[in-house]
Amino acid sequence: MDTDLELGLLAIIDEGLKGNADFGVTDPEIVIASAQLYALLDGTEAIDKDEFRKRRREAHQTQGTLANLLGLHRYTVSRWECGQTQVPLYIVPILAVLSAK
Repeated sequence: MDTDLELGLLAIIDEGLKGNADFGVTDPEIVIASAQLYALLDGTEAIDKDEFRKRRREAHQTQGTLANLLGLHRYTVSRWECGQTQVPLYIVPILAVLSAK
């Protein structure tokens, strides 16, 4: 079960991905930092490139749209999916939030 802190971090991630200025979260760096902290607290396990691709598609995100949401270059997301670089832990809770919509 998620703690209050973890639930708060998920709310920040969710509102940040929506670009909710009323909530005070519009900066992708805040979303990424919140997701990193959530992943550490939750004990999130790493995912490989195939699992990343599966979850990204389940979240109805292209490489480009996901990159734009996070303020990253599309090639960064492509490198994760091709296995050129490791998928960062912070992406797991972000994809979970996106999939829940």
